[in-house]
Amino acid sequence: MRYLREASDDRGLTTFSSLHQVNIARKFGHRFIGLREGEKVFDGYRDELTIDAVDKIYGDIDTEGMFVGDNGDDSASSADDENELPA
Repeated sequence: MRYLREASDDRGLTTFSSLHQVNIARKFGHRFIGLREGEKVFDGYRDELTIDAVDKIYGDIDTEGMFVGDNGDDSASSADDENELPA
């Protein structure tokens, strides 16, 4: 995900990615579109993608701790950090 973001930033490109891991999406994304049963139920930015918005998208799921350690930058560790490809 980090490589995708860096490549798109370097080239001035827009990228679109479909993720179900909200914490990873929030770490790397800027704008988010949430679908539920084929209908758009959310369209907004990182600070608008709250637990309430996630509940609206996914319904009744356990969201406790979903955004722990997520401040929208690269300081939170993730599986992506551990599996990073060499430069």
